Amino acid sequence: MPVDDRQLNDALDRSLIVAAIDLFNADLEAGAVVSGWHGDFGLVSDDADGSLAVYVGAPESGRLPGPIFESIDALERRSPCYFARASRDDWMALLAGVLDPIAAVVQKRLQVRGDMQPVVERLKFRNFVNRWLRELQRRGAEQWESPNE
Repeated sequence: MPVDDRQLNDALDRSLIVAAIDLFNADLEAGAVVSGWHGDFGLVSDDADGSLAVYVGAPESGRLPGPIFESIDALERRSPCYFARASRDDWMALLAGVLDPIAAVVQKRLQVRGDMQPVVERLKFRNFVNRWLRELQRRGAEQWESPNE
């Protein structure tokens, strides 16, 4: 059975999310980054062909648990402490460092819910985040780009 562009993009997006969490957890500083963090996460990526919703539980033993891919309704029923939603293109721009997260929120390109104080407190780990993003890009973030573009 042939795979359409949506199926291919969905598979690539899922594999990138899994790889991002694995890469995060593999960093020696990850335990410090999540230390004292309470609450789970919900993320939604929208595009013209549909949405991809992912749930990530609260950190356990200094690590993020693996993602659970589910419907938006199922994700909303979980009522995660932290929620972010953007278009697929805007997520890609955020990952690439082309779109500033603050500007994205102000421009309503990134919708966020939850107590942002713990996020602000983790600004001291900016080097960790930059290292994580660089390594993620090096390992294949370009796969987020459609093969037809």
